[in-house]
Amino acid sequence: VVHHSQGGWKAATAFADLIDLDAGLLEHAEPFVPNFRFALLDLTREDDQSLHDRLTTDLGRFVGLTLKHAAYDPDFLDRMVHWSELLRRLLAAPGGLAGLSAVINYILEVTELSPADVRDVLESRVGTQASEALMSTAEKLRAEGRAEGRAEKAAELVLKQLTLRFGTLPEPVQARIRAASIAELDAFAERVL
Repeated sequence: VVHHSQGGWKAATAFADLIDLDAGLLEHAEPFVPNFRFALLDLTREDDQSLHDRLTTDLGRFVGLTLKHAAYDPDFLDRMVHWSELLRRLLAAPGGLAGLSAVINYILEVTELSPADVRDVLESRVGTQASEALMSTAEKLRAEGRAEGRAEKAAELVLKQLTLRFGTLPEPVQARIRAASIAELDAFAERVL
């Protein structure tokens, strides 16, 4: 389990510790209760160097460091500057550009950083290939935004058609329509007509 909240992991790591029985019943049940632990990597309790040493791939290191800092560190871009060599190695690895793209997508989702600021750091410290990862991520985000906008408009149209035909719709029906894909919404619209 990889954990990265600011407060750190507070729950048990052994299954047996999760069993809430009174002492007498627990004594009788103990032979039947599985006794295993899971491996926990609590990023909040690891310093960056030990995390770097513990993780074995550059993508794993970048993911771990990003999970640890991106959502909580207001100076995250400055921190990324110090990871330049790591990012260069990541880009040189097989699948590195795709991995970098995925992590940048996460960074843009959990921070208030502008794509332009991230691009500037990547271009100046890592190279133009790194900024390509950002551009492909930005294009993907724009395309997803356009698709979401189309789906919302289509859902509103189907809701309007159904309301005009049948009157006020129950909340579960409205929720189902708002959660539908474009293809499902097209089918609903055709059926209404």
